[in-house]
Amino acid sequence: MDVPDDTSTDASLDGLGYADAVAELEEILEQLDGDDIDVDHLAAQVRRAAQLIALCRSRLSSARMEVTRIVADLDAAVPGLDPGDASSVAASDHPVAPGDEVDDETHDDADDLDDLTRDDA
Repeated sequence: MDVPDDTSTDASLDGLGYADAVAELEEILEQLDGDDIDVDHLAAQVRRAAQLIALCRSRLSSARMEVTRIVADLDAAVPGLDPGDASSVAASDHPVAPGDEVDDETHDDADDLDDLTRDDA
């Protein structure tokens, strides 16, 4: 097997979506956890994992800033809405009764990435 060089891994990040990056990162982590990891590919796999983690963190950060901007714009556009309190709009548009399950995939993805990138030191 050939060891991928740095330029091929950097170029392959272009256009890679968040979900695909997380899936690839999970594959790499499974390989690294396995007993049959090829030592010749170890550094390349760890390098690729680091690149994927950086990409995911960047995408999460960008999404967080965009959501913050959208909520700020909403606060400014809705008369009578307390700044920072978009919950009254969300609650009136999408009521959730006590005991209802709320599907929060974005939060779950962020938690999964935190689990994958957390130092176990």
